[in-house]
Amino acid sequence: MASVEAGKLKKGDFIQHQSGVWKVTKTEFYNPGKGSALMKTRIQNVASRKAVDFTFKSNESIETLEVTGATMQYLYNDGATLFFMDNKSFEQYELSMELAGEESRFMKDGNEYYIYLNDNAPIDINLGASVTLEVTRAEDAVRGNTTGNLQKEVELETGAKIMAPAFIRVGDQVSVNPETGEYRGRVNE
Repeated sequence: MASVEAGKLKKGDFIQHQSGVWKVTKTEFYNPGKGSALMKTRIQNVASRKAVDFTFKSNESIETLEVTGATMQYLYNDGATLFFMDNKSFEQYELSMELAGEESRFMKDGNEYYIYLNDNAPIDINLGASVTLEVTRAEDAVRGNTTGNLQKEVELETGAKIMAPAFIRVGDQVSVNPETGEYRGRVNE
């Protein structure tokens, strides 16, 4: 661990805070004019995925974690643990589904994802801003009721269910925001 002043925190840093590991997801430097400057942050607990707003004094010392990262191939899950392989060293890593959070619903076997490591152990995952998955189950749209903002539930190849526009059919490739589970658009191949 290294110490850094809170005023130098940036988005993507991992910090030790309140007996846990937190990821900084947003920073805003604030100088009120009177008194000391502040660093307003939004931090997310890596274990619980709970996000909170927290304000540090800019000169306050914060323990940061030395985190490395690598793109790894997702192999499979056993219901509680996700298994990955580093394609360079062929070393396998495990990450609990609890740590991966809801995003793990959108992970497809064989795809590559960015894994954050601390002391050679996975602590977080980044699927990117969107993932492309095939629709495997969708109700047919009712004729004449395909315009407007009509939504229906569809199931993706990973088993995840999302709300999508009524015109989406089985076999369509769709883009999904893995962080929110929101439909982003249909992908043309």
